[in-house]
Amino acid sequence: MARVLVVDGQHRSALAVVRSLGRAGHTCIVTAPELPAIAAVSRYCNEVHTLEFGYCAVAATRLRALIDMQGIDIVVPISDKAMTCVLRDFPEGSIGRSKVAAPTPAAYKALSDKSQLLIHAESLGFAIPNSVVVNEPGDGLFQAAETVGYPCVIKPHRSVVLIGGRPQRLFVKFATTPADLAEATASLPEEAFPVLVQERIIGRGEGVFLLSDGQNIRASFAHTRLREYPPSGGASTYRESIEVPPNLLSLSLRLLQSVCWEGVAMVEFKRSAASGEPYLMEVNGRFWGSLQLAVDAGVDFPRMLIDMLLKRPFMGTPSYRVGVRTRWFWGDFEYLWTRLRRQRQNLHLPADEKGRGRWNILRDVLRVRRGERIEELQMSDPMPFFFELRRRAQRLRKKMFGAKL
Repeated sequence: MARVLVVDGQHRSALAVVRSLGRAGHTCIVTAPELPAIAAVSRYCNEVHTLEFGYCAVAATRLRALIDMQGIDIVVPISDKAMTCVLRDFPEGSIGRSKVAAPTPAAYKALSDKSQLLIHAESLGFAIPNSVVVNEPGDGLFQAAETVGYPCVIKPHRSVVLIGGRPQRLFVKFATTPADLAEATASLPEEAFPVLVQERIIGRGEGVFLLSDGQNIRASFAHTRLREYPPSGGASTYRESIEVPPNLLSLSLRLLQSVCWEGVAMVEFKRSAASGEPYLMEVNGRFWGSLQLAVDAGVDFPRMLIDMLLKRPFMGTPSYRVGVRTRWFWGDFEYLWTRLRRQRQNLHLPADEKGRGRWNILRDVLRVRRGERIEELQMSDPMPFFFELRRRAQRLRKKMFGAKL
């Protein structure tokens, strides 16, 4: 069994990794910027340490010291920030005696740079939204928006950029008017450019999830997003496992093989409600937020990734159950709260969502279907759910009354 360092344990995907690897018999050490953290309170977490990716160089020094002290075999970066810093400071794919569960820096850059990804993907046969790449701030953003049409989506070329050695998270924004566009781009740093201005595809998101050893696919899985937070487009809060569409699997495999990708990846599509065409949105080269759904359905990506890195025999591509549903409980709560309050985010809702009444929204979210799972809550490991319950109650009380519990 391996000693595994799971970096950035404040994420739900880190909790899914720790539960998976702990059940497989591996020793899990978790880091987070602040403790406690959701993965750190799991019964499968053996030890915790603080590690903040505020500056890459500082984090790299701390990470190396932890690895040496703990005798770590494998490091699993969870967030984009962690992946960006680790690949920058340890491009060889190892930290001392420890292997890093990550693709090569060249492969990661090729698929995480959205502006270059779309050009490459279109050459491989992917359908991509009508897009214009804007290389610098200025009037080019407004010209690009006029070209693709409103409403449009504004995407920095990377989700995380380095500014003075400090990783900064950037977010996708929406614009329905030139005024929206000006507001959405006013705070973009120069490092966010090139920026994609892209037509908005209305439809459900579909994700194809893969584990690749560089040439072959060791595992595949797919889901469709039933709800997202923010409602205008974001992380899935309620989703269902589906069969991997053969055409999307073929395209995704071709894309990963073209850059010799090693590790896990999420290839994200949006299927147009009007035409049924699946458009490529982006590729995430790390574990994804809905990872627990794949594990529940029968594809244990974390365990298989560690087995691959330990060079254990490949037992064949696993099958999985279609129709399994999980909900991110607190994300679904945020979705419901936002929709019922009709906050400003609702202005950017897809057209087929805008007309839904409050009663229909409430009924859909509160309806519990047979066999449905809450990803944070497991009877064998309940503490992460109640930790999150307490944390969110504290946040709500502080917001309402300016005091902590």
